[in-house]
Amino acid sequence: MRLDTFGFGRDFRALAGTDPRAFTWLPAKRTFITVLERDAGRRVGYVAVVHLAERHLHPRLVQVEYGDDVDHVRAVPMPDGRVVLVTGDKAQFFEL
Repeated sequence: MRLDTFGFGRDFRALAGTDPRAFTWLPAKRTFITVLERDAGRRVGYVAVVHLAERHLHPRLVQVEYGDDVDHVRAVPMPDGRVVLVTGDKAQFFEL
């Protein structure tokens, strides 16, 4: 059953369409994280954090990377429930 839909706009492309590692589902938090790119003269990467609550999707965009490094962005769930965001040159805990 479809609960809700949303779009990020014409300028955005979800990288999970060509690389499934760009999508992370966190079932305990009813949240998914996906990597998006926007090419507005310069390639910019974003992480979309989308939470399902009360039958609606609640998206939040966070700008994370530029250029070819956008292809290397990953959200890695840890056993303790935290998420590590890996970008082109660093890894850090990511606040949901």
